[in-house]
Amino acid sequence: MAPERLESIFMKGDFVDQIFVHGDSMKDYLVAIVVPNKAVLRGWAAQHLKLKEVVITTACTPLDMLITYFFFLLSFFKRRLI
Repeated sequence: MAPERLESIFMKGDFVDQIFVHGDSMKDYLVAIVVPNKAVLRGWAAQHLKLKEVVITTACTPLDMLITYFFFLLSFFKRRLI
């Protein structure tokens, strides 16, 4: 799948403000830089993770980013497949 196609799919959702996806035909993985929509992410985390206060910082640990992105993908693709 072309990186541009993935960018357009993610931009259709509410969670992403900006995204850049880079792919190299010689590699079997993609790299993405994602700017989340903070308001939507806070609302989603409060509802689904039962968090009373969600603090979004500009610097996250790799584990924080992995967990957040996992839940984001789960929610995003669940809505697309239903």
